[in-house]
Formats: sequence, structure tokens, C-alpha cells
Amino acid sequence: MIWGGIKSDGSRFIRKSPSKVNSAAYGKILKDSLFPFYEKDDILIQDNAPIHKAKATVKLLEDNIICYVSDWPSQSPDLNIIENMWSVLKRNLWKSRTKNIDELCIACQEEWSSIPNSYITALFSSIPRRLADVIHNNGSNCKY
Repeated sequence: MIWGGIKSDGSRFIRKSPSKVNSAAYGKILKDSLFPFYEKDDILIQDNAPIHKAKATVKLLEDNIICYVSDWPSQSPDLNIIENMWSVLKRNLWKSRTKNIDELCIACQEEWSSIPNSYITALFSSIPRRLADVIHNNGSNCKY
């Protein structure tokens, strides 16, 4: 399992995470990966997975003054632009011929880094259109 983040300027990170993640493990991921990446004007958007809403997670974010959206719809690939990044990563990984988990992690890092910054910037630019389409479709799926 991997976890990653992206910003509108194209910067990003990706990291290996445990296969089973509880709120304590998620807190460690946030501390090790998100906090060094986070800047005071950033806004964290994550879906409403149980570990994202856990009391320990909310406390950790608030204690560290992380601005986050608390009511983002869960399982909404039309609105979660990082899902597009995961799709590109998966498609690009089909080319790699990894033999073990370590090689797969290295390939993930390389492929994640090779996605053009302009693609990430375009994803962020698409958010207003995505929101409008979801509203227009009364919450139903869109082309994204």
C-alpha cells in the first residue's frame, strides 16, 4: 500500500505504508510525510475514510495547525483529483517488470516523479469544473 500527496504547483510525494493502517499508523504517516511537505497556506483534502475522521487524527491535525476539509465526500473519484494520479501511476507501472516489493516501491517512486508537473496543475485547475459538474448531475458520476 502506498500513500501520497500532491500540490497545485506540481510538487508531490509518495511513500510506502503498512498494508493495514489504523489511526496510529496513519498519524505516523502524516507526521513523517505530510507535515514536512505542508505549508501554512495549504489545505489538506482527504476523503472520509474512518482513519481520516478518527478522533486521534483530527486531534493530530488540529494540534499541528493543519487546515483540512472535514466534510469532503467519501468515495467520490470525480472530486478526488489524486485518483487521477493513482490511475496514471498504475497504468505506467504495467510497463515495469518488478520482481519483488522493493523493486515495486522503487518503480512507484520513479513513475510518480515522472508524471509532469503540468498534469498536476491541470488537475487542480479542473476542480471548479468538477464541482460544477457534480452539482449539475445532482451528485451522480461525471466524466472525471
